[in-house]
Amino acid sequence: MVSYRDFFMVLAFMTSGQYVPMLNSQLLANVIMGRVREEISLDRLMKDALPDVMIMKCESPKLKELMKKAKGND
Repeated sequence: MVSYRDFFMVLAFMTSGQYVPMLNSQLLANVIMGRVREEISLDRLMKDALPDVMIMKCESPKLKELMKKAKGND
């Protein structure tokens, strides 16, 4: 399986995933649960941060200008 390591590393990179070498298959459940907990935490953080981001977006003239430029609405 070691000969395929580079392939799986590239695949993980291209799909915005994460390559986790499995030296011990018994740890697979721990890796999966850790990733699930991380994803749930990030979702909660994004949900909590969204109102603050929207307020900053509405109040910042510089940010408004940057967003217009990014959209091509000079």
